[in-house]
Amino acid sequence: PLDRLLRELPEEDPYQAMAADLHQLREEIMKDLSAEELLEQARRAYRAQDFERAMQLAQAVPPTSPRHADAQRLLGEARDFFRRFIQPALERAESALQEGRWADAFAELDNLREQYPDSPSWHRLWLKVGMTHGQEALNEGRQANARRDFEAARRHFEQARRAFGKVLEVYPSHATAPALRDEAADLVQIAVEENQARTDWEAGRREEALKTLERALSRIEHARGEGRDYAAVAAVVRAMHEALQGEIERIR
Repeated sequence: PLDRLLRELPEEDPYQAMAADLHQLREEIMKDLSAEELLEQARRAYRAQDFERAMQLAQAVPPTSPRHADAQRLLGEARDFFRRFIQPALERAESALQEGRWADAFAELDNLREQYPDSPSWHRLWLKVGMTHGQEALNEGRQANARRDFEAARRHFEQARRAFGKVLEVYPSHATAPALRDEAADLVQIAVEENQARTDWEAGRREEALKTLERALSRIEHARGEGRDYAAVAAVVRAMHEALQGEIERIR
């Protein structure tokens, strides 16, 4: 449970003090373990494909212990396996993340997930890639929506929805990803409705356009009732709705 909590903690500054405390707690627990217990836990971690933890535990077996030689053999095996089969893919995924090549990052991590499904080594980076990509795509979608480039906004919001969905594949109980996925899904539909309303408006189908914008506003109000506030997008929808209402009134 402690290891999983550490993997799920976001990397933002407010959480880093908590992570440091948890790492310190884990170190204190290790100090109370006997050499036999350290080796047994190292073996258990190795069997669970947690090679980094296996290395840490095996390395903690003191040189004076009769089990030191066994621990060193396990350390070598875990280190060799990690360096040959896992670390290169993690490094490629991290490089893709830094360059914004989201599909490449997930492709590397998907391969690790398929080959070593129980290994926690790729979990933290999976979370980082998914949350970073999702948040950036949401922001890009909001910017495109503010420019009234609704098709570009829809594409960005759809990317965000898929990114948060990827997070939830591995972390189904993540604290914020479900709400962010739902927000992205709502914003996809709202962008579609904005685009359709503009198309109808420009074609002279003003009443149809007005109904479409009212559906978008209803979606925004429903989301607000569930604790999701789409202020930037809502401002665009309301501005379109008010302008169209005014035009209809003038024509009447």
